Amino acid sequence: MLVLTPMVNFAMSVNMRKRSDEADKVRLLSKVSTNNAGCWIWKGEISPGGYGRGWFRGRNRTVARMAYRLFIGEIPTGASVIHKCGVNLCVNPNHLDTVILDGQFITVLKTGKKLRTKSRELSFWEKVCKGSGCWIWHGALNSDGYGSFWDGKKIGKAHRFAYELLCGSIPEGMQVLHRCDNPSCVNPEHLWLGKHLDNMRDMTTKGRHAMIIDPGHAARGENSGTAKLISKQVLEIRTKYLKGDISQKKLGDMFGVSQMLVCKIINRRLWRHV
Repeated sequence: MLVLTPMVNFAMSVNMRKRSDEADKVRLLSKVSTNNAGCWIWKGEISPGGYGRGWFRGRNRTVARMAYRLFIGEIPTGASVIHKCGVNLCVNPNHLDTVILDGQFITVLKTGKKLRTKSRELSFWEKVCKGSGCWIWHGALNSDGYGSFWDGKKIGKAHRFAYELLCGSIPEGMQVLHRCDNPSCVNPEHLWLGKHLDNMRDMTTKGRHAMIIDPGHAARGENSGTAKLISKQVLEIRTKYLKGDISQKKLGDMFGVSQMLVCKIINRRLWRHV
């Protein structure tokens, strides 16, 4: 009978861990593409906050943190992984760093350097692309295409934060509505205050409320009042993405929709019938 000593057991455990790490590296790299800036863009599942998610070691994990563990080492307790490149979907370990968030300061663990965090307002406007019309939010988006932003207390909608910054407080019970019907727009000139009933009336007037074509059958595709695309565009999005030379974010910009909507189209959570 073979008796394994503690040292042999430890060596076997280390070898199994190494094999598991190598398999995870292969799986992770099979779902990335590179861009001109050297980012490794995650092409798999994306969280509502705009970060890559993947199933590793029996759990659904943040891919950037997994990439850091696999290619660099363990993440210190209490540390956060940040993207030095500013691209939330990047998993290139050379673009990742670990930091400790402490109130108004960030401590970079690799160098020990302590940095003062930016003001909420500065962090907000750095994620906005101002044009002659809509000011497009380039940060995280929720499942409905609205910008998401941490205001220091909670995650809220970016267009509401913009309204409060430039127009003043929002009265209780009031909603911030879009004149431009672009949920990622934060231009205060395109925003107005209204109640829920005002929002419903606006949707109906502009034809964005879901319609029923036949009794008992909801309209779908371009026949729906909420559709932002037509079937031809949906097929084009899937075809372009399968070629592997374009990100979901760029496809969203190209077709005027959110990255989250593109993700749902590609994964057939929307437009399943096409």
